[in-house]
Amino acid sequence: MAYQLTPRPDGFALSGQISLQEANAVLAAGLTLLQRQQLAGPTLMGDLSGLTQSNSVTLAVLLQWYRYLATQGIRLQLTGVPQRLRAIMGASSLDTLLITPA
Repeated sequence: MAYQLTPRPDGFALSGQISLQEANAVLAAGLTLLQRQQLAGPTLMGDLSGLTQSNSVTLAVLLQWYRYLATQGIRLQLTGVPQRLRAIMGASSLDTLLITPA
């Protein structure tokens, strides 16, 4: 299953999987979505509970979105982070930066 990026009132939902070959397309689609997003507050929520596979490519895309949002004064918070991606984030302490505490 390829990725699906769905806008939500408070952010977005990312599902499926991101391959290395589609990373740039996902990055661009996400930046377009983020630029169009109308937020009610300073935090944008990203729901990752629909990811079927995650890896360092997924994290790289999320970090680029995080950096873009930071330039806009918006904080990205992730929910539903799959265990594998959580472990990758934890290895570099990015979990405390990006994951919303349960």
